[in-house]
Amino acid sequence: MRVDLVAVGALLIALGSGMIYVTWINPSSSLKPILCARWYLLGRAASRFGAVAQALTLWSLGLLAILSGLQVSCARWAFLLLGVGVLAMGIARLGDLRDDEI
Repeated sequence: MRVDLVAVGALLIALGSGMIYVTWINPSSSLKPILCARWYLLGRAASRFGAVAQALTLWSLGLLAILSGLQVSCARWAFLLLGVGVLAMGIARLGDLRDDEI
């Protein structure tokens, strides 16, 4: 068991959950400047679908890190979830592009 991978996985899952918290549950949270889903550092905030797509990718990376840290043989299946998250992020990014960013 690799404790460092499990800890990184837990951090990634917490960050993904924080994105959902400040986007959907409590938009006036004081954590919003830190946890808000953005497409680039200090840039425009992502849409709600963009936040879900980014959170899904963070959750799948966290799951992959935890399963790899625990040396579970089914860890490779987390790559499927990661692929879905990356695809959703691409769709959300294209949807969030403004005319002046193209």
